Amino acid sequence: MKGAVILALLAVWRCGAQTEAENLIEAGHWKRARAVVQANARQSHDALTQFLLSQIHNAFGDRESPLPLAEKAVSLDGSVAKYHRQVAEVTGVMAQHAGFLQQILLARRFRHEIDTALSLDARDVQGLRDLMEYYLVAPGIVGGDKDKAREMAVRIARVDAVQGCLAQARLAEAAGEPSHEEAMLRNAVETGPSHYRARVALAAFLLSHGNWEAARQEAAVAEKIDSTRVDAYAVASAANAHLGQMSELESVVGTAEKQVPDDLSPYFRAAEILLARGQELERAQRYLRRYMAAEPEGNAPSLSDARTKLEQVRAKTRSVTGTRASVSGTRASVPGMGCADWVLRFDHWKRALRPLGRGPWYLGRVAPTGTRTSITGNVRCAHWDEGFGTWDGLRPLGRALRSLETCAALTGTRASAPGTGCAHWDARFDHREHTISPLKTYASVAAERASPAQSGASLSGTCASRAPG
Repeated sequence: MKGAVILALLAVWRCGAQTEAENLIEAGHWKRARAVVQANARQSHDALTQFLLSQIHNAFGDRESPLPLAEKAVSLDGSVAKYHRQVAEVTGVMAQHAGFLQQILLARRFRHEIDTALSLDARDVQGLRDLMEYYLVAPGIVGGDKDKAREMAVRIARVDAVQGCLAQARLAEAAGEPSHEEAMLRNAVETGPSHYRARVALAAFLLSHGNWEAARQEAAVAEKIDSTRVDAYAVASAANAHLGQMSELESVVGTAEKQVPDDLSPYFRAAEILLARGQELERAQRYLRRYMAAEPEGNAPSLSDARTKLEQVRAKTRSVTGTRASVSGTRASVPGMGCADWVLRFDHWKRALRPLGRGPWYLGRVAPTGTRTSITGNVRCAHWDEGFGTWDGLRPLGRALRSLETCAALTGTRASAPGTGCAHWDARFDHREHTISPLKTYASVAAERASPAQSGASLSGTCASRAPG
């Protein structure tokens, strides 16, 4: 009796688990699918289980077991198209890491298995897409053919109109035709407005082509379609990182972690962009550490990838905060310009005191040090708050420095530059004159000043502005 119950339960699992596990895989929930499949694998060695294990092991970077598992699924039941397709896909992955001669042998194996799969199920969209990709990227010596790839896209469209548009977009991408690619992606979302993958594909395209606001909008639509999948959050986090919208970025990664706790990819994607832009490097480090605190999801960046990025962030942080010529709490003179008190850990890049020169591009060389840091552009000088960093990060305050004709907040509090940001302004600097010479001897400046009204300065901790001329 007990054995009969177990057999019945296993039968139910075989009938329903394919749908459950494959739906989880389709949504990118590889860890959850792995838990479901492995629980049954201890008691069952049927073809479906071997097929699913092959997919899962492949997604988690195993390069040894996926092929034997897929072959076992075929040996147990060779009449199922997707089992042959899995053998083909695994050999395709293996070919990416093989030498030339081995690639030729694997390519022939791929063709044999994918042709068998499509002979068993001619409407298998994934199999059709795999064969299209083969024709598209394989060399002619093993059957690569762009014309046949286009024929496959037409076949896909006959089975699934949305997938057909996505296939045409892929062909346009390979041909280097971004306008046509975008048109096909837009056709896909118009054909299937609630198609999650199509919407994410469009968002990802817009992101990769610098249209970050539009990418963020499309990602938001995808989130509404399915808030339990991570792809839209990953695109949105990258878009917000590009836009410098840190509060929105924090909201996106926080929501993503609540909705998809198994996959922390949005943290990695945001950190990747912050690193590339050289801004918010402390935030990038925090995001990468958060990503590395858990096992990566299947097909997500590996821990090794994250460690590499973290080292790159640390190296860039050291390069922008490293001191070429440090002056600590002493007066440093600049010939012909006077004196000023310098804050610890300046990055003077190539020359001592160079940031007080006339080149605003040196602003980008000064990074947060945990203390107030004095830097100047061509005509302005300010203490910058911790957390600004590179040129892109300093840009809001850079605008403030250029737009304000007079600013002398002498209280040591935050000085607000309306509409542009905040800075700590140094009471020792002369902000009175039109050129704002930053290093005039403070004693002479003080002697010149009879009252705040003469200098147009504000003593309340805010910035006062004066029109040019």
